[in-house]
Amino acid sequence: MNKYAMLQTIQRLYKESNVNIIQYLKEKTNNEQTGREDIMISYDFQAGTYAEDFKSNPVWKKKFLSRLVKIFEELHGRKKTVFEAGVGEATTLVPFVNALSNDVCAGGGISRGRV
Repeated sequence: MNKYAMLQTIQRLYKESNVNIIQYLKEKTNNEQTGREDIMISYDFQAGTYAEDFKSNPVWKKKFLSRLVKIFEELHGRKKTVFEAGVGEATTLVPFVNALSNDVCAGGGISRGRV
Protein backbone atom coordinates (compact mmCIF):
# COMPACT_ATOMS: atom_id res chain seq x y z
CA MET A 1 0.00 0.00 0.00
CA ASN A 2 1.33 3.44 -0.95
CA LYS A 3 1.66 5.45 2.26
CA TYR A 4 1.56 8.76 0.43
CA ALA A 5 -1.82 7.86 -1.08
CA MET A 6 -3.11 7.62 2.50
CA LEU A 7 -2.19 11.21 3.44
CA GLN A 8 -5.73 12.61 3.41
CA THR A 9 -6.94 9.82 5.69
CA ILE A 10 -3.93 10.28 7.97
CA GLN A 11 -4.53 14.02 8.16
CA ARG A 12 -8.16 13.52 9.12
CA LEU A 13 -7.27 10.93 11.77
CA TYR A 14 -4.53 13.11 13.23
CA LYS A 15 -6.76 16.19 13.48
CA GLU A 16 -9.88 14.43 14.71
CA SER A 17 -8.49 11.83 17.09
CA ASN A 18 -4.78 12.64 17.50
CA VAL A 19 -3.97 9.09 16.39
CA ASN A 20 -0.38 7.83 16.55
CA ILE A 21 0.53 8.09 12.88
CA ILE A 22 3.53 5.77 12.99
CA GLN A 23 1.47 3.03 14.67
CA TYR A 24 -1.33 3.56 12.14
CA LEU A 25 1.09 3.19 9.21
CA LYS A 26 2.60 0.04 10.72
CA GLU A 27 -0.84 -1.53 11.08
CA LYS A 28 -2.03 -0.55 7.60
CA THR A 29 1.11 -1.80 5.88
CA ASN A 30 1.63 -4.86 8.09
CA ASN A 31 5.16 -3.69 8.85
CA GLU A 32 6.61 -4.14 12.33
CA GLN A 33 9.56 -1.82 11.76
CA THR A 34 9.35 1.95 11.70
CA GLY A 35 10.88 3.24 8.52
CA ARG A 36 12.20 6.64 7.53
CA GLU A 37 9.09 7.22 5.42
CA ASP A 38 6.82 6.62 8.46
CA ILE A 39 8.80 9.07 10.56
CA MET A 40 8.77 11.73 7.86
CA ILE A 41 5.01 11.47 7.40
CA SER A 42 4.38 11.56 11.14
CA TYR A 43 6.68 14.52 11.78
CA ASP A 44 5.25 16.53 8.91
CA PHE A 45 1.78 16.26 10.43
CA GLN A 46 3.17 17.48 13.76
CA ALA A 47 4.73 20.58 12.17
CA GLY A 48 3.91 23.67 14.19
CA THR A 49 2.96 21.88 17.40
CA TYR A 50 6.28 22.53 19.14
CA ALA A 51 6.17 26.21 18.23
CA GLU A 52 2.62 26.42 19.59
CA ASP A 53 3.69 24.69 22.81
CA PHE A 54 6.70 27.00 23.13
CA LYS A 55 4.45 30.07 22.92
CA SER A 56 1.83 28.66 25.28
CA ASN A 57 4.24 27.89 28.14
CA PRO A 58 7.07 30.46 28.08
CA VAL A 59 7.75 30.34 31.83
CA TRP A 60 8.47 26.60 31.80
CA LYS A 61 10.56 26.92 28.64
CA LYS A 62 12.62 29.75 30.15
CA LYS A 63 13.35 27.67 33.28
CA PHE A 64 14.26 24.63 31.19
CA LEU A 65 16.60 26.64 28.97
CA SER A 66 18.35 28.36 31.88
CA ARG A 67 19.08 24.96 33.45
CA LEU A 68 20.26 23.59 30.12
CA VAL A 69 22.58 26.56 29.57
CA LYS A 70 24.03 26.22 33.08
CA ILE A 71 24.75 22.51 32.64
CA PHE A 72 26.23 23.03 29.19
CA GLU A 73 28.51 25.84 30.32
CA GLU A 74 29.73 23.80 33.29
CA LEU A 75 30.60 20.92 30.98
CA HIS A 76 32.10 22.78 28.07
CA GLY A 77 33.72 26.00 29.26
CA ARG A 78 34.19 28.94 26.93
CA LYS A 79 34.44 27.62 23.37
CA LYS A 80 31.19 25.98 22.35
CA THR A 81 29.88 24.15 19.33
CA VAL A 82 26.32 22.83 19.29
CA PHE A 83 24.55 20.49 16.89
CA GLU A 84 21.03 19.36 17.66
CA ALA A 85 20.01 16.20 15.83
CA GLY A 86 16.26 16.10 15.41
CA VAL A 87 16.00 19.87 15.72
CA GLY A 88 12.29 19.89 14.94
CA GLU A 89 11.14 23.50 14.94
CA ALA A 90 14.28 24.71 16.75
CA THR A 91 12.25 25.94 19.71
CA THR A 92 15.01 24.76 22.03
CA LEU A 93 18.06 25.29 19.84
CA VAL A 94 17.50 28.95 18.91
CA PRO A 95 16.94 30.33 22.43
CA PHE A 96 19.64 28.02 23.78
CA VAL A 97 22.18 29.31 21.28
CA ASN A 98 21.13 32.90 21.89
CA ALA A 99 21.70 32.42 25.62
CA LEU A 100 25.14 30.90 25.06
CA SER A 101 26.46 33.27 22.39
CA ASN A 102 27.97 30.22 20.70
CA ASP A 103 30.70 30.29 18.14
CA VAL A 104 29.08 27.59 16.00
CA CYS A 105 25.64 26.03 16.03
CA ALA A 106 23.58 23.91 13.69
CA GLY A 107 20.66 21.56 13.67
CA GLY A 108 19.24 18.96 11.37
CA GLY A 109 16.17 16.86 11.10
CA ILE A 110 14.25 14.49 8.88
CA SER A 111 11.10 16.59 8.43
CA ARG A 112 11.21 19.46 5.96
CA GLY A 113 7.88 20.71 7.32
CA ARG A 114 9.30 21.14 10.81
CA VAL A 115 12.80 22.40 10.06
